[in-house]
Amino acid sequence: MSNDHPTPVPPREQVRRAIAHQNPDYVPAWYDYFAAETRQQYGAQLEELVTGFHDDVVFAVLSTFPAADEMEPGWTDEWGCSWERASVGAASMESPLSDGWERLPWYLEHGLPDLGERVDLLNRVREVRKARADRYLVATTWLAVFERLRALRGTENLLFDLYEHPEELVTLRDAVADELLAQAAGAAAYGADAVLLADDFGTQASLLISPDHWRQFFGPCYQRMVRAIHDLGVDAWFHSCGSIRPIIPDLISIGFDVLHPLQPSAMDLTEAREAFGGQICFAGGVDVQTLLPQTNPGLGSDASQVAEEIKRIIDLLDGPHGGLIIAPTNSIMPDTPFENIVAMCHTMHDYGREKRRAPAAQGGD
Repeated sequence: MSNDHPTPVPPREQVRRAIAHQNPDYVPAWYDYFAAETRQQYGAQLEELVTGFHDDVVFAVLSTFPAADEMEPGWTDEWGCSWERASVGAASMESPLSDGWERLPWYLEHGLPDLGERVDLLNRVREVRKARADRYLVATTWLAVFERLRALRGTENLLFDLYEHPEELVTLRDAVADELLAQAAGAAAYGADAVLLADDFGTQASLLISPDHWRQFFGPCYQRMVRAIHDLGVDAWFHSCGSIRPIIPDLISIGFDVLHPLQPSAMDLTEAREAFGGQICFAGGVDVQTLLPQTNPGLGSDASQVAEEIKRIIDLLDGPHGGLIIAPTNSIMPDTPFENIVAMCHTMHDYGREKRRAPAAQGGD
């Protein structure tokens, strides 16, 4: 007997199709991206809402970071960096290398965290894979090379190091990259579909360092890492908040599969789509700085400005053959009206399906 109802394509494969620009049935979505304070503020009603919308993309976070509100003063991570709770999140305070490079040989011998051997962290991938077998699983620490160097050296020291201590900086950079690649190998073996490298190079208006310095100190490192990640059989995601337009061509050339989060408040998304659509998969696009917290929800979820803007973003960034994972650009904060969160979830879900059911546009991505 013929089967008139073909088996639905699972979310994991829908995400893969979106990344590869191979015609997913809908725009995959990542809804559950809330700050701890937001969860506390909205409690059960937020949890009830989120359980009605199943993320197509799920995450395993491979670090020992506690929630910011649970962080003890002077808490020290597996790299030897101490942290203090800040007004939002946490700030690194000191490390074995924060006062100078004299201890670099000791640190390389005794201070690195041996991430590839941290089965306790890698087991998080296995646990998420077991619980969400049909979802696309991303492994990350949310602190990759640049962010870890900032924690180890301090931001001001690191910026001086680009000029005054380039050899030491490259040595430490490569050691950090090797640690992350060892962890990536474990994550791939335990069932991850992708590894996300998170390094915030952007401010609201520009890069934190010059494009030339980025290409000198970080481009070759990422190229090596992406090649190794692909050799593991998994995708490579890149996350950077802020305005990073000058290095997007480099990220594409290096071979990253997904670029996150495309903040509308820091980048011209229309220009980004025109310049880079079809060359990389976009993830994010839903503005958490202005759209969600500041839009008056009085019009109701179906007709709200939030809904209309998210529809515009989906139309803009989702190409004829895919290329978009719709998501908030960062953690949704507690100053966001609950009505706007409702509008976001419904629109990402419903319009993400309506849009892909419409006749495909002609031409390439």
